[in-house]
Amino acid sequence: MTSVEKARVACHKDVRHSLLIGTTSRVVELMNSDHEKIASSLSLTQAEVSSVCPVTKKCFVSNLGHEGTVLSSDNTIIVLLRGTDAVISINRFLSVRCKEQGCQLICEGTVKPFHLEDFGQSVISTLNGFPKVQLLPSGDKVFLLTDNIHRKVMLYDCGNNVATVVDYMRKLRTLPYELVVPVYPEQDDTLCIQGEQPGDVWHGKVVSINRERNEVDVYFYIEKRHEPNKFVRETFGRLARNTVSFDSVIAVATGRWISANCRKKNV
Repeated sequence: MTSVEKARVACHKDVRHSLLIGTTSRVVELMNSDHEKIASSLSLTQAEVSSVCPVTKKCFVSNLGHEGTVLSSDNTIIVLLRGTDAVISINRFLSVRCKEQGCQLICEGTVKPFHLEDFGQSVISTLNGFPKVQLLPSGDKVFLLTDNIHRKVMLYDCGNNVATVVDYMRKLRTLPYELVVPVYPEQDDTLCIQGEQPGDVWHGKVVSINRERNEVDVYFYIEKRHEPNKFVRETFGRLARNTVSFDSVIAVATGRWISANCRKKNV
């Protein structure tokens, strides 16, 4: 089992948010300025925080990505810092012992300041909505709990000391474009088919499929006049078979067959 797999199991078993991985044999004594910043970030006094702690270059964070993500020094992340999102370049991770709080996992990083327009607003890419940051000079060195790490990001160098923050882990509330999911009909599927007028949806049972021509042959079903959501064959005989283009297929209909020629729609 790899160190990442062990960390994933340990986080799941002990309900932990993160775990340092790799060698932690290196123990350092913190500079007074760093010791003061760490204590402040934890809302503790320096006397309550050990000035000697193990450090490592990697940390497994269980709630990032699919089944967790390994963060390393020089990775870039978005964090919650002083109540707002900030872009941070990771320097290292520390396990700091605190009185009455046990060990706290701390990320040390350097702020990448947002690239601002003349009137003080952050520059946002018009193509993808990603913000931009200044590469140099770097901002303040900061310390924060690994719990405050939101997402891993990448920096795309745009030249002129500016980089786009490629925020590939972000969750979109609304898509910037209409999402079209293709439907690939199968034999005996019941399809929702665009009718002659907008909002006019027909139901058709697939009889045969011609994938070379992107067409299906269907029998159309219509809703029973006095029984809503129940559909029966529109007609029988040789002329009941109709050819439909894939382009007219909206979705696979949901429901169940309640007899050989009657289908009930899910509502």
